Amino acid sequence: MGALLGSLCLGLSLGAATGVQEVYSTGFEPPEYEVGFTLAEQGGWVSDAVGGNQVYKDYFEGMGQHGLIGFSKPQGTVDTVSVWRPLNVDPVAAGNPVVTFTVVISIADSIVHPSRRDSFRWSVYNTNAVPRRLFSLDFDNATTNIAYLLDDDEGFVLTPYYFERDGLYDLAITMDFAANHWSASLNDQTVVERRPMTTVGAALHLGDIDAVWVRADGNAEFGDNYMVFDDYRVVMAPATAPRLELVEVGDDGAVVVAVEGDEGQEVGIEFSDDLVEWGLLTTGTVPASGRFTYVDEAAAGAPRGFYRGRSIP
Repeated sequence: MGALLGSLCLGLSLGAATGVQEVYSTGFEPPEYEVGFTLAEQGGWVSDAVGGNQVYKDYFEGMGQHGLIGFSKPQGTVDTVSVWRPLNVDPVAAGNPVVTFTVVISIADSIVHPSRRDSFRWSVYNTNAVPRRLFSLDFDNATTNIAYLLDDDEGFVLTPYYFERDGLYDLAITMDFAANHWSASLNDQTVVERRPMTTVGAALHLGDIDAVWVRADGNAEFGDNYMVFDDYRVVMAPATAPRLELVEVGDDGAVVVAVEGDEGQEVGIEFSDDLVEWGLLTTGTVPASGRFTYVDEAAAGAPRGFYRGRSIP
C-alpha cells in the first residue's frame, strides 16, 4: 500500500498483467537459416512474392547471418515485396497490451543502377481474415526521408528526420494496443511519437510486422538497393502501472485523488474503510495531461478511508 496520510491510505492495484512475454525473436542463425536461399520458407517466414528476399551474412560485423529484402529483382510484375513471420497474438486479451518491436537495420544504396532508389518499410498488420495494415514506417532511399503512414487514407506524413545510407540503426517501435497509439525511435532518437494505430476503428491485435520493399514511382524496375535486418524481436508487456496521488483534502472534507498514467490508459479508483472490502468509485481514461482526477465528496465525515488505483486491461 501507499503512504498513510492522516486517516487516508493510498494504494495501487494492477490489472491482470502477466509480465514481459516474448512473442518471437530470431538472429537468422544456422541451422534454422541457410545463407544463399530466400528468407521466405525458412524459420516460418513467408512472402507475397517470389524472390526479392534472402538470408545474408557478414554485413553487420560480428553478427553472423541476417535477413535481407531487396537487391535481387522478384519474379513477375510486382511493385512491392513483403516478407514476414506470422505472430498472431491479441495483446489486450493476454493482459500485455504494450508490444515492443526491435530490430537492427541498414539500408544499402543502389550501385549498379544508382538512379533507381526505392523505399523500405516496416508495416504492422492485424489478424483479420483479410489482414488490415494498421500503420507503416517508411525509409525513402531516394530522399533519405523518414515518414509514416496511418490507415486514414491521408498519405505519408514526413517526419523532420533522415537516415544515412549504409548507416547502422537500432529501430524500436512501441505499440499500446489498449490505448491505440504507437511510437518509433532510431538509436534512441524518437522519430514518431504517439500516433494512432488505427483511425478507423480497425481490430487491434497483432498479425505480423513486415519488412517491405517498394519500387519507386516512375521507375520501371527495382533498384539494386536493399535493407538488411537482424536481431528481430517482439515482446509484450503490461501497461505502465498507474500512480495514485492524494491531491488535497478540502475544508469540507471532500478528498481529491488522481491517477497518473499514460494517455488513453483505462484506470479505476476504489475505496475501502477496512482494507478488506473494496468498492469501485469511478473509472475513466487518462487524458493528455497524464492525470485522471476524482473528487470523493462522500468522504466528508468518514472516520477513515483507503483509496487504491488500478489499471483496467
